[in-house]
Amino acid sequence: IFDEQSSGSFLFGANQDLTNSGRIREVCPDWWGAVADGTVDTGSEINAAINSLNDNGGIVFLRAGVWHIHTQVNLKNGITIQGVGYDRNTWVTETSVSDLSAGTWIAQDSNIKIFSIEYNGTTIKDLGFWQDHPTPGGGAYEPTAYTNYVITYNFAEGSDRPDDSTLENLMFLNIYNAIIIDDLETGTNEGAAVILLNIKGQIFNRFFRSEWNWGGINVRDVQIWPFWSTNANVVADTKGRAVIFDLEISDGAHFDTIQIYGAWAGWLFSKGRDNPGVYTDHAPDGLVLNNLQIEQLRFGIYIDADIVGGGPWRKVLISNSSFSGSEVTNSYGIYVAGDNYHISLDNVWMLLFDASAIYTETTATGNTFFVDNAYFYAWNGLAALWPAIEMKAGNTAYIGNNVLYTGGGGVPPLVGAGTFYTSAGAVAADVSIEAAGTITIPPGVTGVEITGTATITAIEGGWRHRIVTLIFVDDGNVVTVQDNANIRLAGNFVENETGHDDTLTLIGGGGGASWWEMSRSIN
Repeated sequence: IFDEQSSGSFLFGANQDLTNSGRIREVCPDWWGAVADGTVDTGSEINAAINSLNDNGGIVFLRAGVWHIHTQVNLKNGITIQGVGYDRNTWVTETSVSDLSAGTWIAQDSNIKIFSIEYNGTTIKDLGFWQDHPTPGGGAYEPTAYTNYVITYNFAEGSDRPDDSTLENLMFLNIYNAIIIDDLETGTNEGAAVILLNIKGQIFNRFFRSEWNWGGINVRDVQIWPFWSTNANVVADTKGRAVIFDLEISDGAHFDTIQIYGAWAGWLFSKGRDNPGVYTDHAPDGLVLNNLQIEQLRFGIYIDADIVGGGPWRKVLISNSSFSGSEVTNSYGIYVAGDNYHISLDNVWMLLFDASAIYTETTATGNTFFVDNAYFYAWNGLAALWPAIEMKAGNTAYIGNNVLYTGGGGVPPLVGAGTFYTSAGAVAADVSIEAAGTITIPPGVTGVEITGTATITAIEGGWRHRIVTLIFVDDGNVVTVQDNANIRLAGNFVENETGHDDTLTLIGGGGGASWWEMSRSIN
């Protein structure tokens, strides 16, 4: 088995089978000559250690040190990659390999998959990952684009549900793309759940992406920060690009005890399958989020319009959590561009968003919100005050018990053409106003009937992103809306007295001081 070297070390053959007898279940890449000094590629030696273990699997132990990997490592069934843990003295951008503290670290400076996993029942635990990036300068910052993910799952297909795979006690430091469940679109594989426990990281682009997984995702105790630096350009770049959990259609995803600070989005429901009919037996169980602390994100949850398949309803359950925009420009707690979602919030705080805490796009329809035991807080120091829930037509919200709204400065908490139900029943919609030089749109309405003959030169009651449609009643009178600094139109709007009801749709802007024309209809 052994080839003695002049150095005094012992080397095994590249694929020496050590475990048929069951006597050895733990091996070390050092036995094949690996040197954990952060400079020499150790991927081949780690692969040799893995291949020495039989189909029952075993442990590949990585001692303390920096394991430079330039060669992809392929994990087979039942393999555990285990270090001694990790340690970090400081969170800094200008890190080199020599700055890494005690523990087991995997270092990368080339665009490869460090661990590729096509089999199930694998575990990676008790170590840290580090990627080399340029030192920030004085201008805009661009990190190295490692397009391959550090850990890639691409499960082999089969008719039986395989064992789950686990990532536990890991640090992803200065990582561009961390973890992906790669595409699996054919066959009858029930899939394996991927379990994440006690994960920390600083991420540039994507922390976790699931392109397709029928087994489900279970995540607990995760803390993610942006790529840390005293350089403001680095921080801005990270917040402008990082998505923490990027999920396509999955067989349920459960998240518990998650902290995210500074990113573009905490959760992104991205584009689904082009041919969903193949997967009608695998409707998603939904996204369950509990005990979240989300701060300084542009979007807490973003549901894309391109999702297809997965059954007529999609479920998102959020409980015991706080979302804070922290005055990030155009920030939203939950932004829905897709259709037919059931979104439930229980014991949730929504704070300091620059746009809306909950928002549906104009084209989104069929969505239903259930809100109970919630607190919406708008700080009056914001440049533009925001509503709690802003829904477009075709969407419904049920407002239950103990829902409080603070701040707003005259902005109503519930706005839009959607249907709102409270304990008092449905919230009223349109009103009628007689034309005058200055008219005021009351809070809580999205459609206003205009009567009379006066020329309208100013409209009050606006706020950023508020949308109102003026409906000019066909009563034989002529009403003009004048294009000026307060009402910015594509030329004066004049009601056609011989036609039917004409409409003018406006959107608020400029901190609520002005309106812009969205569309007009001369009927």
